[in-house]
Amino acid sequence: MMWIFDAWLLCVAIVLEMIDRAPMIVDFDELHAELAEIHENLMRSELTPAQESAAIHRCKAIYEELHPETKHGDRKSDQVAESATRFTKATAEATGKSERSIREVAARGEELGDDLGRIAGTSLDKGVEMDALAKMSISERASVINRAIAGERVSARPKREFPLRRHVLS
Repeated sequence: MMWIFDAWLLCVAIVLEMIDRAPMIVDFDELHAELAEIHENLMRSELTPAQESAAIHRCKAIYEELHPETKHGDRKSDQVAESATRFTKATAEATGKSERSIREVAARGEELGDDLGRIAGTSLDKGVEMDALAKMSISERASVINRAIAGERVSARPKREFPLRRHVLS
């Protein structure tokens, strides 16, 4: 378990005996601290699907900034350096989620980007809805999201058409 405290909060926790032993103090730079905070939030599993996608999207951006050799599109990314684990594996190990789950959620984050913050808490805040939104044009997506933000229960999934069946009565 990793805790990140500011100095004041750490002093209060020690004085109030909220922690039973002296914590290990690690000096993180801003990116490592943000990455640790995101991993902790992902482990709690209290995030909505849109919040989880946004968190993993940000986590991936930080990870690729810290480990540019893991970024797709680089010639070096085909053979990731031994010193850096691929993003999905590192995130799966840090959060206890499967690599497959991390890949799926990261793909939603890539496709929807800034729209994830607008989707959170609406009727579109479901994995299947976000997958359908990702397949829409930007203008269609914006329209559906705006309706959802206004409180309308909308779906991004295409309506299924059922063929008419004739029932023959004898």
